[in-house]
Amino acid sequence: MQLSDIKGIGPKRLKLFSELHIESPEDLLRFYPREYLDYSHTTDIRSLSEGERATLHVTVLADPTVFYYKGKYMVSVRVADSTDKATLRWMNQPYRANQFHAGEELFVNGIVSKKKGTVLYNPQINRENAGIIPIYPSAKGLTQTAIRDAIGEVLEHSEPNELLPTDWLMRYDLIGIREAIEGVHFPKSTDMLNRSKKRLSFDEAFFYFTAMRSVRDDRKRQNGFAFHTEGAMHTFLASVPFQPTE
Repeated sequence: MQLSDIKGIGPKRLKLFSELHIESPEDLLRFYPREYLDYSHTTDIRSLSEGERATLHVTVLADPTVFYYKGKYMVSVRVADSTDKATLRWMNQPYRANQFHAGEELFVNGIVSKKKGTVLYNPQINRENAGIIPIYPSAKGLTQTAIRDAIGEVLEHSEPNELLPTDWLMRYDLIGIREAIEGVHFPKSTDMLNRSKKRLSFDEAFFYFTAMRSVRDDRKRQNGFAFHTEGAMHTFLASVPFQPTE
């Protein structure tokens, strides 16, 4: 399978993937997320701390309000859960003003600011519990959905090679490589994600140290340089100026 054989990848997307150093389906499977948005675990508004990333399950209290602040177009939405109230705020995203209505429930993920009440700036929104969503490094014009869809297509039509023997998997409590790759791209739970990361981290460490040992063994098999030192001390002493002491 070539990258161009994957459904949804035409010449334009091939170029965009190339900018991310993705040239093959194997590269795509090894293109791991840089972070995750976890909608599977929510936090009460009352428990939020400054600077943390959190997911809230809230109800919209009123339709959005729009105002300008220091020349920036601001959309603000008041929300609440059973413990407290908070504000969702977006800068220079006017389309947000038509996305929310009083009474609807939302799952919200963002960074918390406590400087002026409890505010989440430019948060991500879902109207249902979306579980754990991977976020990838990207190129302009290449969406997160396009990346995830392409990875899903590769997993559906190919089988990653398992390089570790079964007894190793059992000895070190590791899952198989397919399950690990699927789990890191499409985690169904925090436990699955952690086990997938453990397997892939094991692989990285194992292949690194295997490569280093191979380099060391190659060096041992090579003949070293022979240095001829006969007369070297005499030559050195002759080159040093003699300074008599008084």
